Amino acid sequence: MISSKLPRAKLSVRAMALLSVLTIAHTLPADNSINYNQPSIEGTIFALDAGGQLSELTTNDSSVSAVERDGETLVQIDFDVVGYPNVQFPCPEGGWNLETFRGVELEVNNTGSTAVKVGFRTDNAGDASEQPWNTDTMKLAPGQSGKFQTAFGKSNRSNAYPLDPNRIVDLQIFLINPKEPAQLTVGDLKGYGTPELLANRVRYSSMEDKDILVTPPTWLGQRPPVAGDWVLTLDENFDGDELDGDVWWTRLAWGGPHSGDTQRYTDKALSLKDGMLTIKTEVDPGHQYDEPERPTRRYSAGMLSSYDRWTQCYGYFEIRTKLPTTRGLWPAFWTMPDRGAESGLNLWQRRTTADFHGRGMEIDIFEHLTEWGSGRVNFAAHWDEYGDDHKAWGSGHNYYGPTADGFNTFGLLWEPGKLTWYIDGKLMEAWESEAVKDVQGYLLITLQMGRWATKDVDEANLPDLWEIDHVRVWQLAERMTDQ
Repeated sequence: MISSKLPRAKLSVRAMALLSVLTIAHTLPADNSINYNQPSIEGTIFALDAGGQLSELTTNDSSVSAVERDGETLVQIDFDVVGYPNVQFPCPEGGWNLETFRGVELEVNNTGSTAVKVGFRTDNAGDASEQPWNTDTMKLAPGQSGKFQTAFGKSNRSNAYPLDPNRIVDLQIFLINPKEPAQLTVGDLKGYGTPELLANRVRYSSMEDKDILVTPPTWLGQRPPVAGDWVLTLDENFDGDELDGDVWWTRLAWGGPHSGDTQRYTDKALSLKDGMLTIKTEVDPGHQYDEPERPTRRYSAGMLSSYDRWTQCYGYFEIRTKLPTTRGLWPAFWTMPDRGAESGLNLWQRRTTADFHGRGMEIDIFEHLTEWGSGRVNFAAHWDEYGDDHKAWGSGHNYYGPTADGFNTFGLLWEPGKLTWYIDGKLMEAWESEAVKDVQGYLLITLQMGRWATKDVDEANLPDLWEIDHVRVWQLAERMTDQ
């Protein structure tokens, strides 16, 4: 167990004061994160040979069974004549994110004895009067096969509803005006093609990178990966047996936890030893911060925040870390706005991601869902609050290889109008936008569970440890006077 250099009593009073401000000024925003429900890089959405189950299919005036054809396991659909015979494929809560594909495809074979007209539909949520879906149709004679390739924004190859591929909430195959019972077999449902907007996008990593051993450059950790007159502004090596209270505290600024979180934060989950910060996650029911008046959660974990203690606008931000592996965990290193006490703003106004007293933004230097397995992280930015006006940019398939000691270094170069991400000194992603925040940002190191990340926790492999070797931040000398 560790404690901040500032007395815990002082931290508790401060946290309670901040929470009381929040209660008056702000209702917790809705959870409008980027949709990470993405299929495999091959695009498979549903296939019996890839673990799909018949029980996941929703049948209406139809029935399904499994059949073997040419070494493949296919879905056989028997359609009735009555009603609206269709089969819906499974979609996760929040829908599929298929933005890295041009559309979806499905092979169909008419194994019945009568000709059929069959359709395939892809839906967004929305008012049915706006018909927020795209549809393709085709006629199949007995024994004939065909392939649906439904491009987003097209119906039967003509411009149609501008479907948002980031929120596909329904995928279904159906019969049109059936006059007799019919039988079809269908193959794998998957995404196909590359969207036009992504066709010319530079990709800095591929899935194969996960298996390639990385030898970090010798300069890593000593300077940013780009040239400049850099000044080290934060050099946190977690030496000693206490956190630096001038930089960190171990609470969320607004108190927490989020309604969908299944973890609580406690200092007992944090430890310092031999220049290493360790965050332990385990099954440990109790109250947030071990305070009886706060909500209870099943799991315990730890976090750090530099809110109201250390901030910086622009620069290079870096963390060297060994991530946990147990399924169900969500470690992240990120920044949020802090316009400062001198602004005279309340807690929520200081931290808002809106364009208010300067452009605000949440920047995720990295997020990792352990259910992805090792070697993949997400980069993201969120702005204009978390409600109806929420906007986001993200890159969810960023792959990197292991190192000899299991530690990787994640970095962000934050410049006016541009964000650039690095892993182990290698350029991974870049994004330019006028929306990039221009106000001071504070740091967060959080281990979350639940919400959109995952609800399937592998408790048998808990406790698990997240090790952090250092956090370092640099600033260009020419900008030092602006801090």
